[in-house]
Amino acid sequence: MEVPLAIKRAFTKNSNLEGAICLGIIEKGETQHGAAMGHGVIKSIIDLQLEFNKPIGLGIIGPGAEQHHIEPRLEPHARAAVNAVVTMNNF
Repeated sequence: MEVPLAIKRAFTKNSNLEGAICLGIIEKGETQHGAAMGHGVIKSIIDLQLEFNKPIGLGIIGPGAEQHHIEPRLEPHARAAVNAVVTMNNF
């Protein structure tokens, strides 16, 4: 939940940043709390991209990730998030 605030502070303090990467895991729980968190964080990240006109690569596994989903997705999700920022900066 703190990632959007951290990104906003980073963009505000350092205008030379070309983008940001958001990595995380939202595991499946007994309630819909993870889904609500995921939707809120993603909406905030989209808003920050538009506010600062800078790409934010999203590498969040979940919401609803089960333990067996996590390990095989860690590196591919992280690489995709980095590639998204690089691609958008070359666009």
